[in-house]
Amino acid sequence: MFLSSHPRLIVTHYGTLRPGGGKFSLSSYLSLFGNLTELEEFIKVTDAGLQREVTKRDYCMMVAIMGHLLAMKERQTTADKLFEPLKEMAALLESCGQKMTGDICAQLEELPEKLNILRKRAVSAKYKLTPLQASDVALIRRKCTLLDVH
Repeated sequence: MFLSSHPRLIVTHYGTLRPGGGKFSLSSYLSLFGNLTELEEFIKVTDAGLQREVTKRDYCMMVAIMGHLLAMKERQTTADKLFEPLKEMAALLESCGQKMTGDICAQLEELPEKLNILRKRAVSAKYKLTPLQASDVALIRRKCTLLDVH
């Protein structure tokens, strides 16, 4: 998204938005809603995955949780940078006469907090997973040593 020199114009990958609406307002509105909905779905799926308990020798669960941790790591920077431009786009759309639904306003307010909670849960899951990974690595090394001896 590129803010033009005019305070009420914005250039997006859809085109230029002007006060009073226009053909690009709907596309931008849908893009805003899509970004928020997609992030909310990511938070729900990742949160559910990180809340699952992993036990010793439960490799499938360990790999699944590691996948969620990797997804969090990959997504962290983009998620942090996402909210400010989305809030700017919502404000611009409102200034162009587009009314924001309660869902979008709620998502813009709630998702940053949900993302922070998810980050804390990811750190907790990582600390729980680390000793299990270490014990599995030690077991594999012992098995490899036994194979080398025989």
